[in-house]
Amino acid sequence: FLSRGYFNSTNCLREAREAVLKQKPLVLVHEHDHGRGGAPLAKFKSDCPEDLNPVLFDKKRPICPWFTKPEYQLVSMVTISEELLRASPRYACLNDLKCYLPYAITRLMHVVHKNV
Repeated sequence: FLSRGYFNSTNCLREAREAVLKQKPLVLVHEHDHGRGGAPLAKFKSDCPEDLNPVLFDKKRPICPWFTKPEYQLVSMVTISEELLRASPRYACLNDLKCYLPYAITRLMHVVHKNV
């Protein structure tokens, strides 16, 4: 979970390095709201140590934005779920894995009943 101070934390760096060393699947979740400890992604990239930067911020690795409103949080949770499933042997071969939650905002049909 990329939030302010993540790359300044000894424990967070230890965890990240172990995950990279053991080739564990990683999903970067980006907190962008400054009021909740977020920062622009470029700030996190510049704060990331040199040994981790090419691995964590590899162009192939999707970065999941974290949304705080409950309706949009489901979008984040679906993205995280898709990435975790892709890392499992059963779903690794599926290139077009798409998860959804019924009634999640990405699946709702939006209808305007009045002329706008």
